[in-house]
This record gives sequence, C-alpha cells and structure tokens, in this order.
Amino acid sequence: MLKNKVLHLSINIIFIATALFFINYHTLFKNNLNASAIPIIVILFLLIHLARFARMYFILLEDLINPKRFLQLYTKTTLVSTLIPFKIGEIYKMYCYGVETGKTLTGIITVIIEKFFDALILCLFMTPYAFSHPNFVPFYIILCIFIVTVLILYFSFEGTYYYLNNFLIRRGGGRKSLTLLRIIEGVKKGYDSARHTLQGRFVLLLFLSIIAWGIESFLVIFLNFGSLTFDLNTVFGYINDGFFGISNTLFNHYSNLCAIIFIPLLLVIYSKKYIQVLKNKERRGNGKTSCRL
Repeated sequence: MLKNKVLHLSINIIFIATALFFINYHTLFKNNLNASAIPIIVILFLLIHLARFARMYFILLEDLINPKRFLQLYTKTTLVSTLIPFKIGEIYKMYCYGVETGKTLTGIITVIIEKFFDALILCLFMTPYAFSHPNFVPFYIILCIFIVTVLILYFSFEGTYYYLNNFLIRRGGGRKSLTLLRIIEGVKKGYDSARHTLQGRFVLLLFLSIIAWGIESFLVIFLNFGSLTFDLNTVFGYINDGFFGISNTLFNHYSNLCAIIFIPLLLVIYSKKYIQVLKNKERRGNGKTSCRL
C-alpha cells in the first residue's frame, strides 16, 4: 500500500513538474493583448472548460465521482495536457482517471472517447480547407487516421471478441489461454462501457464538443490582438501548432491563460483539502489521514 502511494505521488510530481517546466515564464504576465478584451477572453476560456468538464463528467457518469473531486482531477489533468507538447500529457490523464475509477482500461477508453469527439469536430471543420493549406495536412491526416482506427476497432471488436473467445476455449486449458481469456474479458467490459456511453450520450457529447470548439474559435479571435475578423486559417494554425508543440503566439497566450487560472485553482483546492485533513486529524486525535493527489 505504501509503495503504491509513493508511486502515485511520484507520477503526479513528475508530470506536474514537467508541465510547469514548459510554461513560458518570459511571457506569462507580459503580453500584447488588448486590455479591454481580457475579461471576454477569461469568460470564453471558462466557458470552454465548463463544456469540456461537463463532457468528461458525462463520459464517466456511471463511476459516480464526487463533483469536487472531479473538478480537482479535471483541473490538474487539463493543466498537464495543455502545457506538455505533443499531447504527451494525455497519458497522465489516462492514468489519473484509471486510478480514480480503479480500472486502468476505463481511464484509457475515457480519454480515447474524449479525443474521438475532438477529432471528429476538427475534421468536419478542416475538410474544406486542409488540402489547400499544406501546413495543416499532416495534422489533418493524423486526425483522420485516429478516427478511422477508432471506428474500425469499435465496429469490428464484437466479432473479433467472439472468434478469439471460441478459439481459446476450443484450444483447451492452459495458463496462457486463461491469461488471454481474462485480458479479452477485461477489454470486453471496457468495450461494453464505451458502447453504452456512445449509444446513450452520443448526441450530448457531440453537442458539448461543438460548443467547446465553437467558443474556442472565438477565443482565438480575441487572442489574435482582439481582432473580430473570423479567420479559420488562424484557428487551424493555432490548433495545428499547439498539437505539434510549435511556437505559436496564440497558443502561448492560451497556455499562459491555462497556467494563470488553473495553477491558483489547484492551490486553492489542495489548500482546502489539507486544512480539512488537519481538522479531521484533530478530531480523531493522532489518527493518520491522507490527502489524495
């Protein structure tokens, strides 16, 4: 138990410290944004994450995570996934939700579902423009490959599952066969959970994704020196460069905004938790309590 706690704490520290390392401290509080646009930028940023928070909460609805705890999880995983380039922070997000639900596969599938809806919306918007702008083609192809791969796995899984299940049973007992059967059954549970989520909440998740990306498009406009000119090239450039970790003024503004808002929020959340732990400790005497990261 102690080893697990130490490992969990170490993973949290490594990822959060890496995210803090990637903050552009030189521009954190120095920007050329229009001062009158800053309140609108902050409101748009909060609305984006309200929609994404709701989407992730509905994906994990059956796991009945406490909303306060979920806010903590969402804040730290979003901070890490935003600041670390090439979407490496998504691994941390998978880990955190897997630990919280007690099922590693649930954490992986949850993030895949979230990214599937993001990729679907972006592909729909980018299709008319991608091939006329060579800089966007690699990102567009990655999105398409991801969507097609997820769809193939989703629609072919059931047939593959029954075939492998029957094959391993006919093959007879054995340690390897039993291990593979357990793995397949575990994956089947994850697939059933994903299918239930997509069938029961597909329209809602799609709607929340459209809202989030629609608002983010307007956010990019205001980050672009407060310009009210709607330019899809600017929006796609911002998303493309952010994904590949390429230096981009607009994405730097967004990352800085994420750090400025989410880091103090995390400090408040953990401070309140620590104070509550101390109060509980006083009530119980010398009993040991822990504050989960």
